[in-house]
Amino acid sequence: MNGRGDEKRRDLSMIPRTRYMDLAAAMALAASLWVTLPHGDTAWDLLETVAPFMFTEPMNTGGTLSGLPLHLGSEASSWTQASFRLGLADVTDAAPGGRPLIYPDLSMLESVNVRAAGVESHAGAPGPVLTLVPKAGGSTWLRTVAVAGSPSGLQAKGYATVPPVARLNSLARMELSLGGPLTPSAGLFAAVAGVRSSHVERAESFALPGDVLSFMAHPTFALSSGRHADVTAWLQRTNTAFAARALLLGRDVRATQSYGGVAGTWAGGVKRMFEVSGAFGTTTIAPDVAASAPRGTIERLVDDPLEFLVNESGGTHQRRSIAARMTTGSRVILRSGASASNTSMDASPFGTGLIGETIDGVAVRAWDYGLTGVSHRSESTFGAHVSAETHLASSVTMDAGIRLEHVSGSARGATDSISWTSLEPRVSLHYARGPWGGELTARRYHPRLPLTVLSAGDPAGPSGRSFLWTDRNGDGLAEANELGALVSLAGPGSPTPGFSTIDPALKRPYVDELLAAIDLRMSSWASLRFSGVSRRGAALLGRYDVGVPADAYTVHMIFDPGLNLGGPEDDQMLPIYSRPVSTFGADRYLLTNVPSVNSTYGGLYVAVLFEKSPRWQVLAAASALHSYAPAAFRGYAPSENDEMVIGDSYSDPNSNTYSEGRTLFDRGYGLKVTGTYHARARTTLSLVARYADGQNFARLVIAPDLPQGTDLVRAYANGKSKFTFTATLDVRAQKIVTLSGHDVSFAIEGYNLTNLHNEVEEVTISGADWRKPTFAQPPRVIRLSAGLSF
Repeated sequence: MNGRGDEKRRDLSMIPRTRYMDLAAAMALAASLWVTLPHGDTAWDLLETVAPFMFTEPMNTGGTLSGLPLHLGSEASSWTQASFRLGLADVTDAAPGGRPLIYPDLSMLESVNVRAAGVESHAGAPGPVLTLVPKAGGSTWLRTVAVAGSPSGLQAKGYATVPPVARLNSLARMELSLGGPLTPSAGLFAAVAGVRSSHVERAESFALPGDVLSFMAHPTFALSSGRHADVTAWLQRTNTAFAARALLLGRDVRATQSYGGVAGTWAGGVKRMFEVSGAFGTTTIAPDVAASAPRGTIERLVDDPLEFLVNESGGTHQRRSIAARMTTGSRVILRSGASASNTSMDASPFGTGLIGETIDGVAVRAWDYGLTGVSHRSESTFGAHVSAETHLASSVTMDAGIRLEHVSGSARGATDSISWTSLEPRVSLHYARGPWGGELTARRYHPRLPLTVLSAGDPAGPSGRSFLWTDRNGDGLAEANELGALVSLAGPGSPTPGFSTIDPALKRPYVDELLAAIDLRMSSWASLRFSGVSRRGAALLGRYDVGVPADAYTVHMIFDPGLNLGGPEDDQMLPIYSRPVSTFGADRYLLTNVPSVNSTYGGLYVAVLFEKSPRWQVLAAASALHSYAPAAFRGYAPSENDEMVIGDSYSDPNSNTYSEGRTLFDRGYGLKVTGTYHARARTTLSLVARYADGQNFARLVIAPDLPQGTDLVRAYANGKSKFTFTATLDVRAQKIVTLSGHDVSFAIEGYNLTNLHNEVEEVTISGADWRKPTFAQPPRVIRLSAGLSF
């Protein structure tokens, strides 16, 4: 909660009506608006509940998963392609991609500016670009103390029949901030916030923490001749569940993640406008587990893939970036700029012993797998862009430009590296006349290179061996005397030269986009935006087992009833691939482009804003989406159903069956409605209602008695089945009173107020329990808060 007790909100006249404005996003993400809404504590919460057309995973109802970085997507984009900026400077964590090197606590933010389609030339990734704007000190000093709490007695526990995927035990938050002038030309804003919370995941017998401590300082400087500068510094720490705890015998494992950095911007000019931003950000993940901690057993149906878990180990990630932009001209407006960044990551192995793997509770394989040493990977990027904007007619302008980018990356000690130089053209037409406006933009993007991709060929990267496993003593743990034959050598790391390599002719993936939008000012109090986006991606990356290619397998067909289990119209013969024993241990891997496979996406969006009087405001936004792209692994999780994650879809033919379908953030139909009513006597009532179609998944068929061990095959593509829709109604009531000349606010918030418990996971295995609900969405959370401003 922002506890300033501020009833102010931005009038339509206060929002710049530029050609590039996404009305819905601009209205939803200013602090002067979100402060009156139920919004959680971070930018992720705000985007999930308030921002139209955005989705996060997992659900973080009322701060249930405080401290955890969430996956973010828009336009069904890969979560690895989300970008975070302070000014022009990039503060994205390039190790996994899609996460920031700053914990985006709302106590420090004035606004979160979002652009997800038709992005200008200075940014290149085909995902949402989030620019975090820190709060600044005003002309007078303002101090705020705010507290919030979710006592355990007020929180819903869920239902025993279908337990929640996560539920909050309790939460306490405190926030202190101050802002004001240091000198006539300098100001300061500083904030410190702390959260202590506890929650339960997946009906586990123990509670996990969600603790946050965040400090930020933001001095600003008004320089001579219209120039200004600012600096943002942050130190933060979270204590949460360890992301890779599924690999360990004891899963009650926590991790501390520390964030730190500094960013600054200088801007000014009259005829020529200059802006320069630089940033250094770092994060360190330290799991509370000994290096010799015993390994456990993963369940392939619900846990993240083994390779993904190993890549989530502890370590340090850093980024150094600088960017500059210049705008000049009157009749023809010229924009140009350049940027450079360097990113790196270090990761160390953790845990010892064999890792068991089960499928639906049955032991199938044991793995001797992990990092073989300290893995260091790095990447450098340089970009330059230029564009020109000119009037074609009195109501039509054209903005055309091009971006040049060079990216190179490698792992320490690797014989292979990646080096790409690419061009990204962009052209945009804008129409504005009377109440009507419109935009037509064509753009090429090139996806970011997550450092996890560079694990291919990394001598210390994830690698190991898999064996057949028979759990003779029934304890669920893999032991040396229970191992059968060696089945495979697994990468993507390369402990020996030539085992795992990168194609020297590897091409950079790209995405072509077309955006069309119509804006209509229907009246002085109602605005409409209708838009459509089409995307097509190509040159996707895949890892192939060139030592044991798909044609080395033998194939037999089994009967399967298809999608309609009750009718014969889509009955099929499903291919099952058997790996010959003669190929065991002959694996060799190559990271290369996937031939003749594209990703496609289409989306329609409508947003309507009503604000007839200063007392009330309603924003409604709806989306209809459809995507088609290959999944990384068999499964529906963010680590599996994503086209930018490198998995086993092209190294194991049983994973390649029906691998192309609808992706993680393609939720089909979505609707978000926010409303605020400012009643008399300084009372505010607000609500946020959201609906999203269920997550895409496919029915899986167990293929037993294969030489390589029991395996899984999709019966159809992801998206032919969906989990039940999710929906929440969040409400907030606030009252402000004046005591001794100071504003004091009191508020009560309810998240998922109706306590809806639709399932977010189901049994995906073909059989008697097919589609049996296993976990439901997080239950109702009640939060009480108070704030004092003086």
